[in-house]
Amino acid sequence: MSGTERMRSIVWLASYPKSGNTWLRIFLENLLSASETACSINNLSATHMSCSLDLFLNECPWNISLMTQDEIDNLRPKIYSNISQQSKDLKFFKTHSGYFYNTSGKPVFPDEATRSAIYLVRNPIDICISYAYHRGHIDFDSIIKDMGNPEACLFSIPGTSSRQLRQKILSWSMNVKSWISEKSFPVLVLRYEDILNNPHDSFSKVVNHLKLEKNKDAIQKAIKNSSFEELQRQEHLYSFKEKPGKAQAFFRAAKKGEGRATLSSKQIETIISDHGNVMSEFDYL
Repeated sequence: MSGTERMRSIVWLASYPKSGNTWLRIFLENLLSASETACSINNLSATHMSCSLDLFLNECPWNISLMTQDEIDNLRPKIYSNISQQSKDLKFFKTHSGYFYNTSGKPVFPDEATRSAIYLVRNPIDICISYAYHRGHIDFDSIIKDMGNPEACLFSIPGTSSRQLRQKILSWSMNVKSWISEKSFPVLVLRYEDILNNPHDSFSKVVNHLKLEKNKDAIQKAIKNSSFEELQRQEHLYSFKEKPGKAQAFFRAAKKGEGRATLSSKQIETIISDHGNVMSEFDYL
């Protein structure tokens, strides 16, 4: 393995919120552990949060509590590059951010640290329902407005109890396009709906993309240990530490078509008006 390859050890697990990102992380946890029993959903040690405040406190020599979010974003490429160079092993980082440039003109997710990205895309009509339940208040109109907001952010106030840095999620369309259009590193794009229909085919693409030496039986075992029924079982017994406080459940439904069965015609028309061009690329119209 060349020095350049050793430097590029990070794989970004990217998506707009409620598009299957956590499901992918749990699959990777079960696959890499090769455990006969399902891994704990509350101990996902194989994947990490790209916006973790604790991560930056461990890696950053400066007091970031005195910095603005823009100043922190200017530091993030260096932090990720340092993490990438620490070993040749793959490092998986979850993000809901769009692929964006900081005020210094550099990509926050730097090419020199990046091995590749896996981007999960989901029908925004269905995201609207899932995201509303995730937030704990069923106000579909506000979700639709946020999904169309090019300035949308998560955790925009530093030092909150979430212990996460700001994530610029942008609008749904901008989030999708920012990642799937990136050419500086390989990007595997998966539809959430295809994972639901054929998890073995979809997760096999993940394994091949990552060049992992895992056979069909290992993939099938990881899929079984990451089944939605298993995730619901664990959440019911032990809760899930990443569940927002107002949400009734993190692993709620795992359905497709729920949006068209729930939203009004006007609400659906608004989503299509905002995002129709990108939706058509993924056969969501």
